[in-house]
Amino acid sequence: MKQDEWLVEVDHNDNVVGRVERKVAHDPTHLRLHREVMVLIFTDKSKNHYWLQKRSLKKDQYPGFWTLSATGHVEVEDGEDENGYLVAAKRETMEEMGLILINEKLVGKTEQKQNINWVMMGVVVGEAMGDIKIDENEVSEVRVFDLKSVKEISDKLTPNAQASLEYLNIMRRSYEKSDGSST
Repeated sequence: MKQDEWLVEVDHNDNVVGRVERKVAHDPTHLRLHREVMVLIFTDKSKNHYWLQKRSLKKDQYPGFWTLSATGHVEVEDGEDENGYLVAAKRETMEEMGLILINEKLVGKTEQKQNINWVMMGVVVGEAMGDIKIDENEVSEVRVFDLKSVKEISDKLTPNAQASLEYLNIMRRSYEKSDGSST
């Protein structure tokens, strides 16, 4: 983590209201709504398989839990317009997995509040080029998942990963398929 990490602070409509230091944004006595990005990288053209990462045990939030392919804050230097989500997505994908994010698209945003974090999550999907080279301070493992296998680890997903997958209807489809419902 950077010493002075400045994040984009927003309101409930994702309008920029200022800048906030990471340590202030995460202060549990008065959390501040800020931007984060959640990146899901598909590994096949059918978009049925995707990478998830297991967070390093060194992480301060949800160590050892599974999350999307790459995740992180939208920093002020990424830009304060919606393009900042895509800039952060590319940066986080390179930092955490050593991959170049391509064909990336911001598919939506969803607000999530927990007792340790309050975020406007930009959900980005895309593909990647290169060979995986994980940053062991961030990630302990990367694995390809599909509907069935993600259901098997659903209790080990971070809340933001769960919300992002539900936003993308991936978790909902996995539950429907397991109980025989149609998609």
